[in-house]
Amino acid sequence: MKSAVHFEDTLRDLLNNTAGLRCDFPLTAEGKVQRSGYPDLRIIDLESKRVFYFGPKTLCYRNRNSSFRAFYFEPRKATKQSPQ
Repeated sequence: MKSAVHFEDTLRDLLNNTAGLRCDFPLTAEGKVQRSGYPDLRIIDLESKRVFYFGPKTLCYRNRNSSFRAFYFEPRKATKQSPQ
């Protein structure tokens, strides 16, 4: 199992055990679970009904000082794959 998948699963479990939050995998526009790709997790504040998308990243310890990053942030009001 990839460490990133294990990390996401652990984080999802912790968030789901936090009062007032619900965390799961995002859905596609067709309503199917999207496990691969970005964003990785969909977090809902149950009181406000606000939705947050989160993409945690892991890295190899020996590469921590590298300036290379294999991910990029592009702000947008709506994702291309997930319904709002």
